[in-house]
Amino acid sequence: MSINLSGYRISLLAIVLCCFISCKKNDNNFEKTTIYFGGITSTDIQGVTITTDSTDWNIFDIWNNKENDLFNKHYQTDCQPVLNYKIDLFPNPNKGVFSLLLDMPDDARLDFRMVDRFYNLLVSKDSIESKYINFDFQNLVPKDTVRMYYRFVQSGCEFRGHGDIIFQ
Repeated sequence: MSINLSGYRISLLAIVLCCFISCKKNDNNFEKTTIYFGGITSTDIQGVTITTDSTDWNIFDIWNNKENDLFNKHYQTDCQPVLNYKIDLFPNPNKGVFSLLLDMPDDARLDFRMVDRFYNLLVSKDSIESKYINFDFQNLVPKDTVRMYYRFVQSGCEFRGHGDIIFQ
């Protein structure tokens, strides 16, 4: 019995090349299907920060397509804010009752989407003008960690961010 090693090598090389060609890495189109919660900014009932997650409650997020698709209309994202925008949510963690304190120009508005870890939409609010809002979501959200994607909209520009919230 004789084995044709050169034919064997050619077949093996062809298989390896096919595998290599079919393994296509495309990081630019990667979409997360599950949110990883690395931590939260925890606050007490008065809004005093206890611990900070540096990725939460900022205004310079860059969103992937799944995050972008949470909002129907989009505005410019390459604008520089004229004034400092700030959003505080407290208490965090909470039992579904919390407050938002917004520092934004009088002509700005806030839109937000609250989603679970699989990007399922839980709560959606647009065009919030008030700078202090109380919410009672006790029956609208699960006892879990959720993410609030938000954007301040002013003069055709949007300033994007997110914050993680624990509902107990």
